[in-house]
Amino acid sequence: MRLTKTIKEAIHAHAKICYPAECCGLIIDGQYYPCDNVAPNPAEHFEIDYLDMVEMQEYHGEIQAIVHSHPNGNAEPSEIDRV
Repeated sequence: MRLTKTIKEAIHAHAKICYPAECCGLIIDGQYYPCDNVAPNPAEHFEIDYLDMVEMQEYHGEIQAIVHSHPNGNAEPSEIDRV
């Protein structure tokens, strides 16, 4: 999947708002939808509420990607991201 400039800008803006916590969101039908990070330790992990994901999919369409930031790391996927 290639991210458009608009999606990249939306993710970056969301990450800045959430810092120092990880931001997270969904890409659905070519649009970025920010989500609340409900992880117990949002500075080191992310978790999107399952019911939020179901609701977003019902109203907006099929989830194409789950996105999150690495506020104090690089833009490469971590080992956990790869699983």
